[in-house]
Parts: sequence; C-alpha cells; structure tokens
Amino acid sequence: MRDRRQKDWFWVDNALVDRRDLNLYEKMLYICLARHAGNNDYAFPKLATLCDELGVKDNRTVVKYIKSLEEKGLIEIEKRKGSSNLYYLNNVEVPTSDVPTFNVPTTSNDGTVPTSNVGRGSSMKCTPKNTNIKNTNLNIITTTKLDNLNKIDQMEVSKKISSSYNLNNLDKDTIYQIKSALQSHGLSIPTCKNIMTLVEQGSVGLERIKLVLMTAQLKKWDDGAVYQALRDNWEIKAETSPAAPEDMEAKIKWLKYFSGIYSDKELRSEIEKIIINIPLETLNKNKSKLSKMTVFEFKSHLSSLKGA
Repeated sequence: MRDRRQKDWFWVDNALVDRRDLNLYEKMLYICLARHAGNNDYAFPKLATLCDELGVKDNRTVVKYIKSLEEKGLIEIEKRKGSSNLYYLNNVEVPTSDVPTFNVPTTSNDGTVPTSNVGRGSSMKCTPKNTNIKNTNLNIITTTKLDNLNKIDQMEVSKKISSSYNLNNLDKDTIYQIKSALQSHGLSIPTCKNIMTLVEQGSVGLERIKLVLMTAQLKKWDDGAVYQALRDNWEIKAETSPAAPEDMEAKIKWLKYFSGIYSDKELRSEIEKIIINIPLETLNKNKSKLSKMTVFEFKSHLSSLKGA
C-alpha cells in the first residue's frame, strides 16, 4: 500500500498500541499530549483544549484519565497556579504481563529440527543434541525513535554517570528552567538529551548552561560546540561573556509576546542576538510601539535601541 498522506506529523511510542491496560481514552489522551509536546518532552494544553480534542464535554472525565496516566507512569504532572499544568511525557513500555509467549516445541532425541507448531514471529536458538528447551518465554524490548538519535559520545558519558546522582536530586522548577533554556536556544533534541545527561551526572548546572548559551549566541556556536563547552568545561573569558546573563530568560519571555516572530525559529534566533545587549527596561518601554511594526521595522527599531 502506498502512503500518500502529507507529512505533517508527530510521533508516539509503538508500545502505546500494545498496552492492554490502557483504554481508548487513555491512549488518545497520551497521543494528544504528545501532539502538543512536539519536539519537547512536556506539554501544557488547557483542559478545555483536551476536552475538545477528545470529544469530551466534562472536564472531570479528562482529569480522571490524566490521573490514570500518571498512576501508570506514562506522564508526570507539574501543577502551576494561574496557568495550565505541565505534563512531562515518559517513554511507554509494555508490561511483562502483556508480552506474548509462544508454544515452541522441544527438540527431538534424534536431533531433527521441528517444523510445525512454532508461533509466528518467534525465534529459536540452536541447542546441543539431546538437550530440551525449557524456558520458552521471549523477552521483547520496544525501542522508540529518540532512543536511536545521534548519541554524542554516549559510551564516554555513560561511564561517568554516578549511580548516587540523578535528576531526582534537582527540584522540578530547576529542571524546567534548564529545559526551557535549551528549547529557547533552539538546540536539537539529541543535543538537549546529551546535555540533560550531563545535568543528571552533576557535571553542569543551570547557571553554567545559561552562561554557555549566551556565549554561544554571541559567538554563533553550533549545537556540537555548545555540548562540548559544557562537557569539557570550556573557559569563557569575561570580555566575551554577556553583561547580565540572568536577564536573558526575562527577555525571552518578552519576545514570546510577539508570537509571529517567536514561532519562526530562524527569525527568533536573529532577534535574540539583537536584544542581548538591550536593557530589559528599554524593551518593555518599546513593547507597544514594536507590536504595530512590520518585521523589517521591528528589526530596524531594535537595532537602533541596541546602539542607543
């Protein structure tokens, strides 16, 4: 069969289809959250939005299935006052009880290979003559798309991970800030995953990541350089460091107000480089005026503020 669909898509774990402990609404809810997450590992849709997408009229129904997904380990929830909750998506794994077993016959005494009553999709290991196969349960491991993405120096990093340190040692707010900073910079998913591995092993923290990302914007580093700077602890000289890296997060929030610009990754990156050296107070004063300008006027006016 030829697939003629347009490639406007997102992905979910294959294992989601195989989970027998999930009902239709739970699977569809996870799919909706994955759609909202996109390239991130979290989503923050409103309950009303999820109701519309699931065709459910009562918010309580959605809340019930959200809680069910959390209890089954498929999502983690970060509640926020005055804003939508953050939903972190975990990889979907098939429980051992859901893995099918096959009736694989034992070898005969004369060493002949059985050709019947062998389950489809099963595999048999060669065994010595006159030896019976006693354990026929198959261990099926499901992998996801992200498991195979561009793992930079994965073996080297794995050797350094300490078993006594993991992301549970960090509060969720810090983890969220780190992930937001990486996302705002426009790093690829594989690079973000490798940087989070460094965070997990305790090699880098939030402030170091902010400093490196700010320097990367000034020096136009690519993803590989950002990762190496964090992994190898590159020295960042004072003259090339931003004057106030702690302000950049607030400036990113300011830029999000202009959704048309923020949604364009290339244009957003260009604007971020301009606003680095513009005081946040100046940006806020010009916010209303900038909102009425074309993209060309917007960039020109920001450049004039930079030189002011």
